Amino acid sequence: MGGNWKEIVRYLLRKRDILIIILTPVLLSPILIFNYESKAARCGFVLLLILFHWLTLAVPLPVTGVLMLVWLPILELLPMRDVEINFMSDFIVLGLGILFISTGVEKYQLHRRIALRVLLLAGTKPKWLLLALMSVVGFLSILILSVPLFIMMLPIVTALAEQLEISEYPGNSTVEANSIHDATEKSTVSDGDTIEMEKVEHGMVNDSNDSKEAGHDNQYKSSTTLVATEDSEQTSPLKTCFYIGLVYASTIGGAASLFGNVTQVIMLQLLERLYSTEAKISFGSWMIFSLPVQLVILLICWGWLTFYYLSDIPCCRRRNQNDASNGPETKSKEDKGRIIEILREEYDALGQLTWAEGVIMIVFGCLILLWFFEDPSFMTGWQSFFTPGYVTTATITMGFVAICFVLPSTRPSFDFNGSTSSYKPLLDWKYVQSNVGWGIVFFVGAVFSLSEAMKASGFDELIGEQFDIIVNWSPWVVLLGTTVISAVTAEVISSTVISTLLMPILKYTAAIQGIHPYYYIIAMTLGLNFSFCLPAGNLSNAIVISNGYVKLPQLVKSGVFMNIVGLILVNIAMNTYGYWILNLDNIPDWALDVDFGEVNATSAEITTELSTVS
Repeated sequence: MGGNWKEIVRYLLRKRDILIIILTPVLLSPILIFNYESKAARCGFVLLLILFHWLTLAVPLPVTGVLMLVWLPILELLPMRDVEINFMSDFIVLGLGILFISTGVEKYQLHRRIALRVLLLAGTKPKWLLLALMSVVGFLSILILSVPLFIMMLPIVTALAEQLEISEYPGNSTVEANSIHDATEKSTVSDGDTIEMEKVEHGMVNDSNDSKEAGHDNQYKSSTTLVATEDSEQTSPLKTCFYIGLVYASTIGGAASLFGNVTQVIMLQLLERLYSTEAKISFGSWMIFSLPVQLVILLICWGWLTFYYLSDIPCCRRRNQNDASNGPETKSKEDKGRIIEILREEYDALGQLTWAEGVIMIVFGCLILLWFFEDPSFMTGWQSFFTPGYVTTATITMGFVAICFVLPSTRPSFDFNGSTSSYKPLLDWKYVQSNVGWGIVFFVGAVFSLSEAMKASGFDELIGEQFDIIVNWSPWVVLLGTTVISAVTAEVISSTVISTLLMPILKYTAAIQGIHPYYYIIAMTLGLNFSFCLPAGNLSNAIVISNGYVKLPQLVKSGVFMNIVGLILVNIAMNTYGYWILNLDNIPDWALDVDFGEVNATSAEITTELSTVS
């Protein structure tokens, strides 16, 4: 009998996803049965349903966008045309534009050239190589979304860490990466395979014993499984340090840019939904405020990882078992020279800077300048030359994307008498189509649709009204609590979920207290980026944990300190120079446009209906 129960449990676990998909709406159905007349209650049903799917990953994240296209019109929360527009909003177009140009960086290996050049300047000491690595990854994360950049840089770090392990722990390394090219070859399966954000997230987190599903997931896993050691117990502290450094640097650098992480992009859209188009913060203002904070965090992170993993202090040295038993090994000068040799060989293999690489650099440089000077707080930006609402950041970004589809990938020749090579554009659609994670359109569209439904039903104001107790607290206390809650919950829940739930509360609180909403919302967004501890909080964390590069306790021990540092610095920055850069002393009209009468009416309606049901 006991064996039968075990078989039943195993069967149910194998069918976990389908059970969640079927049972979740059934269990939540009483909300609709007893409160269907209330739009806020119907919105609450959809919110709980989608949250549960996001938390359990019963369906791929992009599929939640498909569910929004079904549930919101059926429950009469939003007309179909209002739902559809969320899946091609201004910010989704902007994100796609950035991803398109990022594929050009990957195609022509520009990120590889920059990283190898910087690493060659760092020498052979692990701590300086770590600083060089984190600096170049942090810089590139300003230009490229942090997760795709992390995946692109992983082969370089793998080969470098393997060779460093050989020089630091002779006889300890189980795998020798002869070159970065070897590591890259091990990370690819075929020219047709791609690495898409939603595929990795769903494939890495949810393993299935079902043969068909396992084969489907392995396609995604193989794209990101790079030279994993055969026995994770033998991973040296040095290798662990470099992998964690890569993860943290990509996250920290992404927070310095308004378009470096999806969290910031979603914040911009929610600002427009909760207030108006005037509420959008400019790229320049964000970067001037956030960049100094992230630079300090990056340097502290480097110092912390160096101290914790590479320090010679006995109480801090994290040796593996072989190293502890065999005692210190003599460092081989030949092995250290091999590090430089590998980096030099790989850099020389790239050849001279090509026409395509130069054009991509110019495109990115011009694009960043235009982002920065769109509407900076210290001067009149180029946006003032156009009628408001017509030309946006997405317009400019897609303009440069169009240029990349037209410009030639090789230097044009005007020798009409000589032989000429066939014309090939800098970007071709076939390559872009196979290397862009299109699922992000549906996932982000689901977030925007949910936010729009919450506003249309009055659910967002209802949430804010329930937390009216915090309006009596000092602003700095609310700020501290907001950042702490954001950082802690972001470790276990998607940052998009937290943004959707917290921003209505912060909107209500800021309006009551007469404070600029940027004071709370920007700090909350930065706090959501400080997910350094657990795999659920960050896709990069999930990749290094699931592939055995880093053990979970190692990531947690390293991340707790970084979370504390990040929270302290953000609170200090917001209460000091943030007032000047973000102009927090002057509250705009759009920030004061909150209909508290509607809030109280909605709250009273829901309270009455709930009391009737009870």
